[in-house]
Amino acid sequence: MFSYDPIHRVVVCHLCRSCVVPGLRSQERHLRAKPHRLTGDTLKTTAQLLNSYDLRTVEELREHKPGARAECRPIEHLASYDGFYCQQPECDFSTRHRLRIREHMSAVHEIKAKSMRRARCGKSASCRRTLLPRAALIIL
Repeated sequence: MFSYDPIHRVVVCHLCRSCVVPGLRSQERHLRAKPHRLTGDTLKTTAQLLNSYDLRTVEELREHKPGARAECRPIEHLASYDGFYCQQPECDFSTRHRLRIREHMSAVHEIKAKSMRRARCGKSASCRRTLLPRAALIIL
């Protein structure tokens, strides 16, 4: 049902395919919700078990988030999604949405949509389509 990843220091829920946010209240909220619907002693025991792991805080996860160009292994049981990341130097922007990458390129790097269409956003040097781990998207 859950697994602990000691490299990233996160707990992954196999049913939800997501990271369980650190903190007893957050973990209890996750366990009470669908599909788990835990109550009573089962809820208490499971929450205590999850809370016993050495988990990174949300702030630490943001701080240690791998850059868009970093090669990192997928986290087992964690959902991954197609997405885009900016390939401009020193930029780690990533998103699942084509419109957001276009807005980012225009607003931050002043590269207009017409230029991106010519370069076929997704295969250009400006932005690239890739598989993004859900954890990276949650902590943007």
